[in-house]
Amino acid sequence: MKNLPKITIIIPCLNQGQYIGHTIKSILKQNYSNLELIIIDGGSKDNTLEIIKKHEDHITYWVSEKDEGQTDAINKGLLIATGDIVNWVNSDDYMGWNSLNYLAKYYYKYPKGDVFFGKCHLVDQNSNILKIRNVKPFSLSALSNRAATLVQPAVFFKKSCIDKLGLLDSSLQYVMDQELYFRMATAKLQFIKIPHTIAFFRHQPLSKTLNYRKDFFRELEIVESYPRNKRSFFFPKKTVWIYYKTIRKLNQLPGLLYLKYLRFTNGQKLSTERFEEIQRRRYTI
Repeated sequence: MKNLPKITIIIPCLNQGQYIGHTIKSILKQNYSNLELIIIDGGSKDNTLEIIKKHEDHITYWVSEKDEGQTDAINKGLLIATGDIVNWVNSDDYMGWNSLNYLAKYYYKYPKGDVFFGKCHLVDQNSNILKIRNVKPFSLSALSNRAATLVQPAVFFKKSCIDKLGLLDSSLQYVMDQELYFRMATAKLQFIKIPHTIAFFRHQPLSKTLNYRKDFFRELEIVESYPRNKRSFFFPKKTVWIYYKTIRKLNQLPGLLYLKYLRFTNGQKLSTERFEEIQRRRYTI
């Protein structure tokens, strides 16, 4: 492979000492030589800063100061970012094995691509697999109808997208990622599917996604009301949702059967470590 593209990962965090060490290690263990790691902390009072300082030699930039919330923290990072490809990874989520090399590979394979997205599996607070998500082709119709086409930790994009479309909408605290994807799609940017595990999304007791569902869906309704191009409404909303729900179930079937096999024959949950061991045996780059 030619010179590796610079990849910028931004970690916004606040009082996530329980998980941020795992997040940082999952990025550093990629051994990706052209990495820019930025951490924007909102003034943590737990052991978060102590953990950040342990990895300080490998962090390009970090700061701990009061901010206006997660979106503001991510925007601060985007303003600093100098990578060819960028994304933010929340401080309780983490990267999958070899994921940055997969990103680099598809970045060069599809030079006209703008957004690169892959698989993002759901895990519990102990990093055991809860749900295997197989990546589906992107469509604005699916995004408009709440089908989980794009799962944020596994969606990287060229820095030029931010230069062209602007930062995240600072009025949003829950669906700022979805709003950005709407803008990218309506701007007709090219979305490239990567058929590999890129990241893991953690469901844990303090997760915003779990604890503020009403606020999440309130913001989502606002974003969904934004005008979009007519092609996003080519099919009736209910028809598209049923279609994608059916396809999603079919796509997930092999993974779900495998999970059940492991649980009922061994009496054990499938850990991330075991899952990634399987991935290493199956894939080479």
